Amino acid sequence: MVNNIISALRLKHWVKNLFVFIPILVSGSFFDLNLLYNAVLAFLSFCLASSVVYFFNDLIDIEKDKNHPKKKYRPIASGKISISVAIFFIFVMLLGIILLQSISINNIYILIISYLFLNFNYSLWLKKISIIDVMCISTGFVLRVQAGVLSTGLDTSEWLISMTFTLAMLLALGKRKVELKYINSDITRDSLKEYSIQSIHSMQAIFISCTMIFYLLYVNMNTTFSGNLEFLHASSIFVIAGLLRYVQISFSENIDEQPTDILYKDKFIMISVFLWSIMIFLSFIF
Repeated sequence: MVNNIISALRLKHWVKNLFVFIPILVSGSFFDLNLLYNAVLAFLSFCLASSVVYFFNDLIDIEKDKNHPKKKYRPIASGKISISVAIFFIFVMLLGIILLQSISINNIYILIISYLFLNFNYSLWLKKISIIDVMCISTGFVLRVQAGVLSTGLDTSEWLISMTFTLAMLLALGKRKVELKYINSDITRDSLKEYSIQSIHSMQAIFISCTMIFYLLYVNMNTTFSGNLEFLHASSIFVIAGLLRYVQISFSENIDEQPTDILYKDKFIMISVFLWSIMIFLSFIF
């Protein structure tokens, strides 16, 4: 049972919630324990909120998932976790969010409620509408970054928010491309009928360009960054390298992995992220 619960929580997808730490990272405030404490509480709250959404979505799609070549093995679809147990854990996680935010100096209830409201509606009907479906996913990432801002009281940049949205669009479209391989009107999401590999490639090309442009604008027009701008400028190299590597993999005809799996497994991307982090860290040391 424990292994099934852990599987249903989809812990590996919690990496998406690391976006909460972006404001504290780019502001150079990672040594401020009070701000870090609030950011960690926001991160854990979003981890629980995202797992609530996964449980809810699995309950809504239980019949469809039973006929899906991969999703039929999920704990709820396979019957390893009963519906009543799933509902119980949803309430437990919601209680956990309330407890975490009750000890936070700057609570983010409004953002968590917005995230849950958006994703519940996504699970019920928004995911059936092409374009709107990936925009909902991307908005979820923006809410994560805003959670990092609100929980710490730090300033933000419109370029950073814009980059977050376009980067999330790029990843969400990559997810849709993989799902197209299992297209069947009886077993998959309705919105896929409106997508094609060619249209996804075209949209990804747009969002990869936008993401790079917004990061360069953030680097060159930032008025709140308190670190060494030379290191911030140098970080652009690793952002561009990582994005190009992702597109190289995503555009492959043989790709059969979700974007999160690509990020985990590809050493080039992991090294690019690591070196970007080092540049940001060094900008506040020198």
